[in-house]
Amino acid sequence: MGVGRLDGDPYRLWEPPRDPRRPEFPYRRGLNLSIRRHIPPPPCGIGYVKGPERQESPPQPIREVTQIDVTWLADLDYCREAAAYEDLKDAAVDGLLVPEYHGSWTFDMALLDSKIRPVRMILIGWIQGIDMLEIIKKEQVTRIPPQRRLDILARAMEAQAKIAFHGVKQSDFSPRNIMIVGPFGTQMPQVFIIDMNRSIVTSRPNSKYPRCYTSRPVSPHLLHWGGCENEFLSWVPEPHRSRRKAFNGWLKTTWENSDEFETVEEIRLLRSIDDRIEVTPPWPDFEPEDPGLYWRRVRLAQEAGLPPPKRKEPILVTESDDEDLTEFWARF
Repeated sequence: MGVGRLDGDPYRLWEPPRDPRRPEFPYRRGLNLSIRRHIPPPPCGIGYVKGPERQESPPQPIREVTQIDVTWLADLDYCREAAAYEDLKDAAVDGLLVPEYHGSWTFDMALLDSKIRPVRMILIGWIQGIDMLEIIKKEQVTRIPPQRRLDILARAMEAQAKIAFHGVKQSDFSPRNIMIVGPFGTQMPQVFIIDMNRSIVTSRPNSKYPRCYTSRPVSPHLLHWGGCENEFLSWVPEPHRSRRKAFNGWLKTTWENSDEFETVEEIRLLRSIDDRIEVTPPWPDFEPEDPGLYWRRVRLAQEAGLPPPKRKEPILVTESDDEDLTEFWARF
């Protein structure tokens, strides 16, 4: 019988001893650095043709734990993010779809034994907002009207599609990477996509993916067809959250006839866009009750052809709540 990773420490209380070679945390008030511009190396890693930038030897049989080269991983993230922001800046969409990009930089940090480690960084504009995941974690989702939440998600999907049109596959579309700026009540907030360390820049000669060949961005309803993604279940209201046909119906009615985006026939056929859909407005948010009891009533109502049952009094967020939402926003 094998020994599990957590056997003997089920609560993960054990911590490794401090590495005596590790220097103290250097980034403190009063630190002086000589920072200079830096030209990043070409992007590499997943999605790019492997070149001579890194060669690996076969693993040795005596090695019991996978050795992680954290320096190489940091350089990998750096070159991928820098390449993405460079191309998006050239396309004049930084500050619109993603944060403003102000170049790549480097400085030297002294280590122990008189060694020097170069530290790379990219400089992007400050976004005075909050990411979607933080709203979910703080259980403040129902402070935003259900239809407005769908509108915000639609804005994020459009930003993702436009970024891909300009040659950057962001590859990590997630609530933690969607920044929302502005009040939610009477106006639509701005939406930005962040975190490009997994991105693939299709304009680079070593990219495995071809550049977008359409004259307009690919329609988001083709990119997200198939039902609500798991990471967005806490954001998307019912019935779009749990009923695939309702979510697909929202996608199709939002973008099928849009002049801003393009319907690619190959993707349309692959995604089975012509499947049956359900067009329905989002339901109001409700106070929680026993999930099993409520969904049993929902199924019975559906079988009887009746409208969905209510749980308790709905939590309705109206335009008059905009002042309260602004106060909520100011806390972040």
